This record gives sequence, structure tokens and C-alpha cells, in this order.
Amino acid sequence: MDRELSKNYMLKLKKVIEYLLYLFVFLLPWQTRFIYQESLIKGNPFEYGRLSLYATELLFSLILILSLCLILYRIKVEKLKPNFQKAKTRLIFLVVGLILFATNILLAVNSELAFYRATQIVLAFCFFAILIIIKPDFKKLSWAFIYSALMQSVLAIQQFSVQKVVANKWLGMASQDPNVLGTPVVLTTGGRWLRTFGALPHPNILAGFLVFALILILFLILREEIKTNKRNLTFIFIIVFLALLTTLSKTAILCATLLLIVALFLTRRSIDENKKIGRLALISLAVLVFFGVSYPQLFINRATNLNAIEQRSYEERISQYGEWTQIMKSNLLFGTGLGNYSLSLQKIKPNLESWDYQPIHNTYLLIIAEIGIIPFLYIVGLCIYFCRKTNWKVSLSSLSRLPLISLIFLMLFDHYLWSFYSGLMLAGFVGAMVMLYHAQKADLSSR
Repeated sequence: MDRELSKNYMLKLKKVIEYLLYLFVFLLPWQTRFIYQESLIKGNPFEYGRLSLYATELLFSLILILSLCLILYRIKVEKLKPNFQKAKTRLIFLVVGLILFATNILLAVNSELAFYRATQIVLAFCFFAILIIIKPDFKKLSWAFIYSALMQSVLAIQQFSVQKVVANKWLGMASQDPNVLGTPVVLTTGGRWLRTFGALPHPNILAGFLVFALILILFLILREEIKTNKRNLTFIFIIVFLALLTTLSKTAILCATLLLIVALFLTRRSIDENKKIGRLALISLAVLVFFGVSYPQLFINRATNLNAIEQRSYEERISQYGEWTQIMKSNLLFGTGLGNYSLSLQKIKPNLESWDYQPIHNTYLLIIAEIGIIPFLYIVGLCIYFCRKTNWKVSLSSLSRLPLISLIFLMLFDHYLWSFYSGLMLAGFVGAMVMLYHAQKADLSSR
């Protein structure tokens, strides 16, 4: 009787955690936060030096506590006995990792900032782990993310129409004016055209968020049997893809295009799936043509480097690789410290504006620069060890490759999946969704 009551208690607690996870995923783009330590350069805010507490971090803390309670309660009730040999090996890995990252934090340019970034990385890993352990319903989790993306898309289209972002401290939205220097814009003969943010801190982050939403929409369309739901998903796909275009993010738009091509190739032997993806590809092409015809100068100027802003952006991205080499020379073994890359950049190039100090637009190189060669090799070795131990692999012919392809591609040309709290959580979410897709593939197929 007591065992039955305990089982019911665990099931109810698990259900509560699942719905809190759906809520967390839905709220993830909103940047409501308390900035408890401001960072300024020449009187202007310096985002990469700020210390903040996000509202969603509080929600996730509750999820984390409840998840730990569930795990400990399950161990107690089911009288699970740990494998001490495995525990010993993992404990050694943990101790070595803690020593390496403690060294990284202590040697950082700003140890407080490094510790702050370390806590966010730990939270992102915990988010990934909780999704894997709790195993919430893939479909419901996807819908939570898609509805969130739809809301961000509507907001982005509105911002594109009025050409401004209205500040709202309760929603975590800063004012964005295309006439203010430092604001992401595209230059046209009519003036500076604002790229859309949604509620996120940069257009590129919104674009990445929408790319992953498009992938989840595609997954659900392939397995949805109810015609009304298929129509709704197709309509949402159109809105989200249009919003993606308003971000004017070249990398994300190219990524979405490549994903559709890869999806068509992977489903070439499945007539039904290939037909559905082909329909989405045609819809995307129609929306792209509509946008290009409606805003030809925006489209051309963003796609080429023929104006001053695009030329400067291109030159800055190229110069970042030279800056990375200089920073690595003096921070080879243990890096600049987590989150300290931009501070190290200030030493190399003093007297620039706050918005000019940006991490290198390559996540892989940024990680190496911030943690150093020794911790980086440790992480690579750790990943190889656990992949071999768990025999984890992704089928080369599976559509589950799409999120990983997009993640790898976006990380090659930007830094937000490492340098921003929302980017870290997004990376953790995508990684977990790939594994959940495999775990619940049979269940989705039967619905």
C-alpha cells in the first residue's frame, strides 16, 4: 500500500515538473531580468560585462529542486543501489573538471564574471539533463516551443512594420531605434532599416530561435494525422519563416534553406514525407519571393557587401580572427576566463565604443579562447568517453540530424549559443530534443 502511494506521489511530482518545463520553454525568449551589476564603457551599457538574474532562472531553480527531490525519492523508494565502480570513474572526471574550471575562473581577467558565466553553463547542462531524465512528452514540448516562436514572430513582424522596438522592463525588452549607432540595421537609400529582435537581445538570436522552431514544425507535420492540426502548423510555419526573414540574418536564413534541402534528400525514399517537405519548401520559396519583391533593396543590400555597413561588418568579422590569435597567445592553456573574451579584447584595442567589443563570431573558437586548450581537450575526451560508454549515435539517414546540423552550422558563424544565457539554454534544449526525438519516435508515429 505504501509503495503504491509512493508511486502515485512520484507520478504526480513528475507531471508537475513536466508542465513547469513546458512553461519554462514557452517563456525562454523573454529576457525579464534584474541587473545587479552594470557594466559601462564610455557611459554606454556593455552587455558582455553585465551581471543579471533572469526571471526564467528563478522558474528553472524551482524545476531543478523538484527534479532533485524526485530523483532522491525514487532512489529511496525503489532502493536503487549505485554502481560504485562507475561512480568512482565519474567522480574522478568530476574532480578533474572542477579543478580545471576553478583554475580558469581564478586566472580570469574578471573572476566574478567568469563565475557568473560558469553558473549559467551549469544551468544549461542541468536543463539538458532534466529533459533527458524526466522525458516530457516530445509533442507537448515541441508545441510549447512553437507557440513561443509564434508569439516572437508576431512581435518581430510588428517591429518590422513600425521600425522600432518599444522598451518594456517587465518583458525584458530594451528600446531599439535604427537611428542610434550600434543598433543592428541594414542601410538602404531610404535610410537605416531596423532588423527585428522579438523579445530577444539581438536579431541573430531571434533568427536562431526561429530556425529551431521551423525544424520542430517540420517534425510535427510529418507525424500529424489530424488535418486541422496540419493546416495550423503550416500557417504557423509561414508566419515563423516570414519573421525569420525580417531578422535579416544571413546565416540563419541560409541555414533554414539548407535544412529544407537536406530534409528533402534524407526523405527521398519516403514518398509521403518527401511530398510534405517539398510542400514546405515551395511555401518557403513563395514567402522568400514575396519578401524579396516587397523589399528588393533590403534583400539585395543584405545579401551583398555593396554598402558601408555591410562592408564594415564583413571586415570586422575577418579582423576578429586576427584578434582571436592575439588573445590566444597570452591565454593558451587556461583561456581568458569564462565570459572574459570581450574584456581581453579591450586590452588589445582600448578606446573603442561598447558595441565594438564583441566575441568572435565562431562559437568553437570562442570556447577555446575562454576556457583554454587544456580544459577544451578535457571536454572533448569526456564527450568521447560517454558517447562510447552509452553507445549513443544519431543515424545518418535520420531527420534527427536536422537540429544538430543547424546547431553546428550556426555555431560556425555566431557566438550567442555560448555568450548569452538564452543561447546556452537554447543549445541545451536542442541537444535534449534530439535524444527525446529518438526515445519517443515510436510514440509519435502511433498518434
